[in-house]
Amino acid sequence: MVDPEENFFDLGGHSALAARMATELSGEYNLPITVLDIYSHSTLQALCDFAESKAQLEGGGLQVLSPKNHRVNPLEHREAPRMAVAGFSGKFPGADSVQDFWENIQRAAVSATFLSKDFLRRKGVPETTLGHKDFVPAAYMINDADKFDNVFFGIGRHE
Repeated sequence: MVDPEENFFDLGGHSALAARMATELSGEYNLPITVLDIYSHSTLQALCDFAESKAQLEGGGLQVLSPKNHRVNPLEHREAPRMAVAGFSGKFPGADSVQDFWENIQRAAVSATFLSKDFLRRKGVPETTLGHKDFVPAAYMINDADKFDNVFFGIGRHE
């Protein structure tokens, strides 16, 4: 038996299971239960109270089912998913690898590159922009960004 005060998500629930549960409950009780309802009323007791009040508002009631006599702990009886993470890679501003990225986060590093006005002028940035009080001459640059295959990902070269 599941503790009626145990949170659905603490028992291993997730968004896909919430969608399935909403569909099955709606069909079983002829009462529209949504995924948002499950998120908002995430314990069995809260969901039952919500469903009962919703059923009464719609002029009916809920059929009471007898509980099973054994306790079920969904986390103990679940088979572990078969998955392997083969690798993780990435380039980020100020970090050429995932390891560098995490080190920057741990150090609270600022990964912005501050650009000179001369450099920005050569790149065609107008003087009105350079002189604007809110303009910050900084960019978050990725090393070797020119080697990124933008066509493969369907995005523009300058994006």
